[in-house]
Amino acid sequence: MFREFTAQGSHKWFSILPKLINEYNNSKHRTIGMTPVQADADPMTVRVSTYKGLFTKGYLPSWSTEIFKIVKNETLPITYQLQDYMGRPIAGCFYSEELLKTNYPNDYLVEKIIRRKGDKIFVKWLGFDDTHNSWINTIDVKK
Repeated sequence: MFREFTAQGSHKWFSILPKLINEYNNSKHRTIGMTPVQADADPMTVRVSTYKGLFTKGYLPSWSTEIFKIVKNETLPITYQLQDYMGRPIAGCFYSEELLKTNYPNDYLVEKIIRRKGDKIFVKWLGFDDTHNSWINTIDVKK
C-alpha cells in the first residue's frame, strides 16, 4: 500500500482500493493454503442437524445423511439457503449452528438393495426418499 502511495506521490487510498482488494483476494494465504477467491469458488457441502427430542438416544447421529450445497447466505443474522444434490432448493434458511461441513461429500450409504439385474443393482439410499432410488454398478458398492 505504501509502495503505491510513493509511486503516486499522494496518500489518496480510495483511488487504489480496487487494485488492493484484487491483489489481496488473489494472493495465497498461509492459514487456509489457498487464495480467498479459490476458497470461495466451490460451494460448501454441509449436513443439516436433526431434531432431537427429550428422550432421544445420545448415540444416534444428530446430523442428516443427505448432503446439501450452500447456495446463498443471507445477512443479519447470517443464514444460509441450501439446495440438494439434484439442484432443488430447500425451503427455509439455516443458521450456521445447524450446519456441519462435510469432508466426504461423495460417500453415500445404501439402506437396502431392492433389485438385481446382471451387474447392476437398484438401491435405496439411506436418508433419502424413494424418488432418489437408482441403478448403480455392483463394482461401485463397497462393503
